[in-house]
Amino acid sequence: MSPCSACGVAPVSGAYFCHMCGTKLPIDGGRTTAAARAPPPLPPRPATQVQTQAEVHPDPYASNKMLDAQGNRLPAFYNLAHALFVALDNAVEPRGTRAIELSKMVHWHRLINEPLPEDHKTLWRVFGIYYEAIDAEKVLPHPEPTLTENGWRTFLEQQMSFKPDAGHNALLMAINGLAVGGPPLQREDLPPYPIQRAVDAEAKFSANVAMVQGALQQLNTMSTNALAGVMCQEEGIWEDRGISLRFPRFIRIRDDKGPEDSTDGDHVAAAYQRQAVAAPGKKGKRGKGDAVDDGFR
Repeated sequence: MSPCSACGVAPVSGAYFCHMCGTKLPIDGGRTTAAARAPPPLPPRPATQVQTQAEVHPDPYASNKMLDAQGNRLPAFYNLAHALFVALDNAVEPRGTRAIELSKMVHWHRLINEPLPEDHKTLWRVFGIYYEAIDAEKVLPHPEPTLTENGWRTFLEQQMSFKPDAGHNALLMAINGLAVGGPPLQREDLPPYPIQRAVDAEAKFSANVAMVQGALQQLNTMSTNALAGVMCQEEGIWEDRGISLRFPRFIRIRDDKGPEDSTDGDHVAAAYQRQAVAAPGKKGKRGKGDAVDDGFR
């Protein structure tokens, strides 16, 4: 083999490059070079292989997906939840409290065209039961059920997970009503089917509401039928009503009386009858009468 044309050193037999300076060496009398004998380059990686790799390891920050198929929160969920929280917090009084009071929750439901009870006491009771059912974090202490931002995320996740179709439509109306910017929310950004834990939470809420309604109904029945034993009595008692008593004042423990000696309807009726009443024929018109020791103390 001829010496290296760059440094003049005799090359090693069979070498393609000079071992001193790295210059390519002519071989076979210069007819074939090392570059000519180099192996062919590898073919380019198919585009389909790159796409498959991207699907296996997606970038969560490059997506507007709110929840995955199991209902787990994705980064886009936190972005939207915070934007809605800030917008709702500043839309209704009291503004800027960093909390969601009943007034703001009522405004939210009006934005999504969901009817609510008109009575404030009923609203207080219903939202309190709902927050407990979905385990949403509340501001404590507070005179009414009020969500923290973390509790708001739980509420929003429940809306997306229980009925994704209805949740998607509601979110679109709320986003438009609160003028919240960002990428357009698509139906596929929410879970394809209801998440089981959200369904269980709604079932718990319904059961708790039914239980409270039953207790209130029982209490109402007890109130309207109080002292049923004195109904249709004579002289001063309405035929269609009982007697209303004020709530008792607790003064001391009665050690001298047992449960079997408690005041009952007959005792109240007897005490009532001892009062001076109006002349017969004037039902419902009681006289003042003298004070009576009724033994209720």
